[in-house]
Amino acid sequence: MNRLRLTLLSLVFVGIAGSLYAAEEKKADAKKADPEKVFKRLDKDSNGHLTWEEFKTRPSKKEKTAEETNKQETRFKALFARMDQDKDKKVTLEEYKSPAPAKKKKKAAAE
Repeated sequence: MNRLRLTLLSLVFVGIAGSLYAAEEKKADAKKADPEKVFKRLDKDSNGHLTWEEFKTRPSKKEKTAEETNKQETRFKALFARMDQDKDKKVTLEEYKSPAPAKKKKKAAAE
């Protein structure tokens, strides 16, 4: 009888743990932004591509100092340039969704 109780309790525990894990996975998936939705939100004039002006207007969650703003703009410019694979100064949805090419690493000064 005790063995049956222990088995049932184990099954209940496994079921609860599985449910909690599934709920956490669902939350994590919900936090991931859908690239198409983000692109459409940034594409203010709905013409199917992002200009630098549209791209740089990404919302910020906190106030930034002037120095932080400049650093962020520099990073965004580099990201925009990498995403703009055909170098037409516009980022299409396809370019936005595809992984940006990796940054070119600076050659070591020792070489």
